[in-house]
Amino acid sequence: SVCLASLRPLSLSSLHTVLNSVCLEPELTQPQLEATHSLIASQLVTRGDGSLMLGHPTLRDWLLRGHRGGHRFGVNVRAGHLAIALCHARSQCIDTPQNTLELSHHILKSNLCKHYPMHQTIPPHDLQSLFLSLSVQDISLALASPTNILYPSVRVSNLLLLAGADPNIRVSDSDIILDQESGDTSLLSVHSSLGHSDMVSLLLEWGADVDAINDSGVTLSML
Repeated sequence: SVCLASLRPLSLSSLHTVLNSVCLEPELTQPQLEATHSLIASQLVTRGDGSLMLGHPTLRDWLLRGHRGGHRFGVNVRAGHLAIALCHARSQCIDTPQNTLELSHHILKSNLCKHYPMHQTIPPHDLQSLFLSLSVQDISLALASPTNILYPSVRVSNLLLLAGADPNIRVSDSDIILDQESGDTSLLSVHSSLGHSDMVSLLLEWGADVDAINDSGVTLSML
């Protein structure tokens, strides 16, 4: 389930860290991990860098479809997303915008806090945003990261905003190259220039300022 959920191939040592982030005492030992890995090694490909990946895309589809259909070989991929999310948060490695985006992705995919006892009084998305805000120092940097600008996710961006990201954060031309004069400009202007209507609507919903002036003295409303 961890291999299915991961956004990139993981090494055995990385898998060991992820699994121990959710294991109860005693921790999973390296020999135990290697013994478990040997049982499914035929279904995993070991790449040149030592990382593991599923042998074929159809295997992934079969495992996911089996879980939804009650197949006895189905894998609960949500458990993998949960393990990776907890590993990110507990290892205190959320030091880059990319790590924050990955954590947000796994939080949403795992439905973290959906079945927590407090969900009856506090909506799960509020608990998810609280979990994210306590795990990351600067959430706004992830919202305005090149990855989330060029390939934005509305769901992830909404979680970032709910966790406290600034919708009026400014983007520098050193962060992303746009077909406009150099200088700082608002995130809203950037997504508008790129034609990301869903992101523009989301930022406006969260109070982004359409009259914010860029370094050229132009506002989005002027355009």
